[in-house]
Amino acid sequence: MNRLRKYIELMPDGQELRLAYAMSETALPDARPRSRWQEIIPFSAADEVMAEPGLKSVFKAAIERGFTIVPESGLKAKK
Repeated sequence: MNRLRKYIELMPDGQELRLAYAMSETALPDARPRSRWQEIIPFSAADEVMAEPGLKSVFKAAIERGFTIVPESGLKAKK
């Protein structure tokens, strides 16, 4: 199924490095050394854009490019 997915880049100790939205895990850039991409489930793009309308442009970029990385400030806001 083609749909927007949400991923977090995690270190083995659980530290969150980057937040990304992508159409598939294969579209993501390589994870940083010793980290891995973890899909966030459940995720509803509609629910998130309703709660935070500014995500519309982020989601649009992810759909057009295949993925987008959220700026570090966005990761802090999502915690």
